Amino acid sequence: MGHVLPTQGYQIIAIGPARYLDLAAACAASLRVFDGSRPIQLVTDRDDAALRDSGYGHLFDDFTPAPTDAPAGPIIKLHAYDCAIYDETMFVDADCLLLKRDIDTYWSRLSADYQATLPGHWRREGQWYGMDIAEMCRLARIARLVQMNSGTFYFKRGLIGKSLFDTARALFGRLGNFTRHIHGGTGAPDEPYLAMAMGMLGLDPHPMRDEQCNSWMTATMNSLEVHVDATSGRPALVKRHRTLSPSLCHFTNLFPREAYDRVARELLVMAQA
Repeated sequence: MGHVLPTQGYQIIAIGPARYLDLAAACAASLRVFDGSRPIQLVTDRDDAALRDSGYGHLFDDFTPAPTDAPAGPIIKLHAYDCAIYDETMFVDADCLLLKRDIDTYWSRLSADYQATLPGHWRREGQWYGMDIAEMCRLARIARLVQMNSGTFYFKRGLIGKSLFDTARALFGRLGNFTRHIHGGTGAPDEPYLAMAMGMLGLDPHPMRDEQCNSWMTATMNSLEVHVDATSGRPALVKRHRTLSPSLCHFTNLFPREAYDRVARELLVMAQA
């Protein structure tokens, strides 16, 4: 595309087994279909030959080598800032699909109102990752934390964005995997450290949803029904108390698999057109 430093762009990470590159490609295809105006960065451990052989290279605009010193698993996301190449970055988990055409609304709001944020809410008590949130706060020496799903987050290049990820990595270094959770068999989760870092820095989360139940990102887990397709731009996740319409659908554990596979295949074909 001939750009050096676009103002806004997406970041996807794919390291390890080949299936993660497959997921990243489907995610990128969804961004192409439902946005198309912003570049996409792939952070990966694949070399140029492997990327050419994958047949996915055309879906990405920029390729950045993954840090070699990062622990395995989701903790790699705590290096998102150091890998960023755009002025404003929206990280998107590889198992997410963009299924609405309203992402400009979120970009505008994020750019105007935040230096670094993600969808979530402040919590002082309750249970998360099998632990008392109050105990998590005690460990981090904070009054509250941001409970979230880190399928997407946004940050600008600058002191605040850098501090969020530096603080989260420092917490991981000090506390280790204190939840004893192993995410998908790969490694420690990133979310508790981002949650604590936001509490330490006083960074507000983006609302989980608006009054019309639209959302920047919602996970499919715990949905009673999942209605998604590659063309309508009207995804619907039926939860226990409401039906949500997320722009980014986070297919945690690829649930429901049939729906994910069907929509991902269609988006990959559409992105070729």
